[in-house]
Amino acid sequence: MEKIRKQILEIVKRSNNILVMPSAPPDGDSLGSALALYLVFKKLGKQVTVCMAEPIPDAFQFLPTTNVISNEFSAAQDFIVTLDCEKAQLKTIHTQLEQDKVNIIITAKSGQFSADDVSFHHGPSKYDVIITVDTGDLQQLGRFYEDNTELFTKLPLINIDHHASNDYFGKINYVDVMSSATTEILIPLIHDFEREFGQTLMDEDIATLLLAGIITDTGSFQNANTTPRSFAASAQLIKHGARQQEIIQH
Repeated sequence: MEKIRKQILEIVKRSNNILVMPSAPPDGDSLGSALALYLVFKKLGKQVTVCMAEPIPDAFQFLPTTNVISNEFSAAQDFIVTLDCEKAQLKTIHTQLEQDKVNIIITAKSGQFSADDVSFHHGPSKYDVIITVDTGDLQQLGRFYEDNTELFTKLPLINIDHHASNDYFGKINYVDVMSSATTEILIPLIHDFEREFGQTLMDEDIATLLLAGIITDTGSFQNANTTPRSFAASAQLIKHGARQQEIIQH
């Protein structure tokens, strides 16, 4: 697992725009994992987008920063039209809608533009890496995967999960079926980031998000997947300020 965490660390270090996608339907573990990573990456100066295909259940609205989660997603790259002005001088450009068409009207100040002066290409991808959390297979991302399948083959994909049914669909698969929750897996990863970047990342909100995942998936420590590791991780998070009673109340 340490080797896999190091691979994740290296990809995140060289990424500026990170897309985090929790599974649907959302629960405390998927939301806690996604939002904890959001807060960690923001502290590291990254641009982070969290997208989820389904609305957040009312029971989990109390979690920190749920407002950053978007239920709209488009991975389409910009389509760029390039005009070579070497042979003519540009005066104005404007657009005109004509039913299902857009006319781009270019007026020259001097000289004459021709079709040979126009070229087309796509802009860069909006994201450098995709991180899925608490997701056993990509179909759990719903319409976001169905509408953007190509994106998941183009970009590096990090799959972080704890389910035995996981498809290991990522370029990097950080899957630990012995963990009670995906948020439990994230604790050592966050500590790795702290050591690598030399800054404290864990705070009360991140600890609360991580503890919410463990409490949700263990049924408040009543389910059979509760282990000594679950209790140890939870004690560590409470030490960092996780608001246990707030989670239980909601």
